[in-house]
Amino acid sequence: MKLMEQLTPFTGTWSGTNRLWMMPGTDPEESAGTAAVSFSGQGKFAELRYTWAAEGEPEDGFIVLRELRGGVQAVWGDSWHTPDGFYLWNGEVADSIVVIRGSYPAPTGPDWGWRIELDLRLADQLQMRMYNITPDGEEMLAVQAVYSR
Repeated sequence: MKLMEQLTPFTGTWSGTNRLWMMPGTDPEESAGTAAVSFSGQGKFAELRYTWAAEGEPEDGFIVLRELRGGVQAVWGDSWHTPDGFYLWNGEVADSIVVIRGSYPAPTGPDWGWRIELDLRLADQLQMRMYNITPDGEEMLAVQAVYSR
C-alpha cells in the first residue's frame, strides 16, 4: 500500500503523551502532546505537526513526507531538536512503519545518527519514536509519543 493511502486514516487531530529521555537509563520527562496529520501539494505531501514540552516549556515540530520511487523523503524541523534549521532525510515504509534516517553534527567528534519512526499499525493510535544513534552505532530511544483520538 502506498504511503499516502496508509496515512489517510490518520488525518485529523490527536492528543497523547510525549516522553523524552535525556540520557540512557534515566527516567523520561513526560509531557502532554498533540499531533495533526494533513495533506498538501494536491495530496503529494503528508504533514505531521506535533506539540510537546521540555522542562515545562512548550515545543513543537513538523515532519513533511513525500513518497519517492523506492522510498520516502522527509523534511523534519523541531523547535528543540533542530535549533539550527531543518533536516532533509530519506527513508522507507515497511510493515506500516515509516522510518526516516539521518545524521546531525555533534559539538565535538563525528556526527551522530537519528531515526524517526511513525507507527501506523494501529488504526486508533498514532505512535512516533525517535532514536539517537552514537557514532559507534549504539541506538537509544530518545522520544516516544503515543497519540489517540
